[in-house]
Amino acid sequence: MRNSDYRGKGKLLKDSPGFRLKLLRRQLEKTQSQFAEELGISGSTLSRYEKNLRAPEVYFFKLLNMKTGVDLNWLLAGVGTMFPLFSEAWEHKEGILKQIFNHSTQLAELIEMFNRFAPPKKEESQE
Repeated sequence: MRNSDYRGKGKLLKDSPGFRLKLLRRQLEKTQSQFAEELGISGSTLSRYEKNLRAPEVYFFKLLNMKTGVDLNWLLAGVGTMFPLFSEAWEHKEGILKQIFNHSTQLAELIEMFNRFAPPKKEESQE
């Protein structure tokens, strides 16, 4: 499928890899320039990826997976969840963290960080 197949009348379709890449970046609370720098690409290249104006090379997807833990099936096809490892442990997060950490301040910080990467709710992922 070509990138142009994901665009309709100049608007980005919400069911596209570029849109999901943008969702990922926002979930990580990064600006385009911050995220692009972390990934070793220019801000304009990331912008083109998010708008489906340019297709990334295969190595980019592997790098993205390694740096963020994003599920490539979700990113490319919209199947599954953004962060599958977090999804599986989500219901047991506090118990797991309490077993690992004894200090309440460390625990609170970790739970807050873990909550940042919560799988998006179905309603949020459709917006």
